[in-house]
Amino acid sequence: MTLGIAIPLTIIRGEQSEYFADAVDIAEGAILGDSGSGYARELVASDLFIGHSMENVENSLGSAGAMTVKRLRGRYRLEVTISGVLITDAKKEVYASGRNTYTLSSTGNSRVGVVDRYVTTDTAIVEFQTNEPFAESLDGEITYGDIEPGCSYQGLYEQTEAKNYPIGARRELCQDGRVFYYSKATNIISNIKFGLKFYGQIGDGIATTLYQDQDAGDKTITIVGGGFSANDFRGGYVMIHAAAGQQFRRVKSSTATVGGNITVTLDYGLDVDVTVADYTEIIQNPYGNLRLMAGPSGGMAGNPFTSVAGIPNVKTTVANRHLWCQTWGPIWTNPHGSSLQNAGITGGERKLVFDCEGSICIEADVAHGGGVAGSEHQLAGYIIDRSAAGVSGPPLYMLTLNR
Repeated sequence: MTLGIAIPLTIIRGEQSEYFADAVDIAEGAILGDSGSGYARELVASDLFIGHSMENVENSLGSAGAMTVKRLRGRYRLEVTISGVLITDAKKEVYASGRNTYTLSSTGNSRVGVVDRYVTTDTAIVEFQTNEPFAESLDGEITYGDIEPGCSYQGLYEQTEAKNYPIGARRELCQDGRVFYYSKATNIISNIKFGLKFYGQIGDGIATTLYQDQDAGDKTITIVGGGFSANDFRGGYVMIHAAAGQQFRRVKSSTATVGGNITVTLDYGLDVDVTVADYTEIIQNPYGNLRLMAGPSGGMAGNPFTSVAGIPNVKTTVANRHLWCQTWGPIWTNPHGSSLQNAGITGGERKLVFDCEGSICIEADVAHGGGVAGSEHQLAGYIIDRSAAGVSGPPLYMLTLNR
């Protein structure tokens, strides 16, 4: 199949996200529809409208879901061609019958938005609204990361075996700015008031030279890697130590191991040529392997060589569950020991750090795990509540991990 000609877009505003691509080619600028199986394709009349492609994707020789397509989504405006549109057509509903065909006729077509204003003959600005399950709830939460094909919405206080969102998807509460990242806990979470720690390391990924040369502009690399499934590295990171210049990229998708190799699709093309002599490291998304390191009641069972990723919302009874972890905003976390007695009494004493078990303490407190008192523990945030001498306030603080 020959890739269609890219369609230039004049963007008024919009936001971007990714969607799994069907086993087809998709041209930049094409109207996107859901194939009915949870995969994106160039829109066919009556498809569910899911946005506009922001890049060329060549997946006609691949399998559905092997690649993703970056797209405009949500509510946004574009200047497009609509045959016969008139200055009196403002606010009329707009439909699409194909990859680049807009019409005011609804018969057999896909609704995509409304006419915002007339521009000139056969040209108008359309306000588009994707028809997928909307990511914003009535309570004012916005999720950056689409629901996976065949999956469903997952609340902040739910944990599931199924992966309903891409690992590392971000959810923000509009009212108070709290931020959560979609994660996988690879051990049991018996206590939700200790931080979950990043547990992955390069040994879980790939560290070797490239399997084949790639040219500047290429968006894929092939590397030796055994025993991996499709998209094991999706959302992870690649560092190519190229002689012509280091290349650091995010992984959009990755294939299963075939013939001892995997192929990785990058978020942006290479800006230099790379060769089989270039050492390359690929690591999975860090939020895909989080673990609780604390003892059941704040014991010294932590690991001083791991960093806190976020605070979990729910307990689990088995390992390998998917959940949301808070990384920013007001929160209540277990203080080391029994309280933050006198924390914040000394002038300027507002900063909190994590000790090795994932509980919080003031920076100048006694040593907790590796290091000495006041050594370089991981920053947790700062105290919110006002205290008085000899009075322990609640351990409510402003978490400042990942905005």
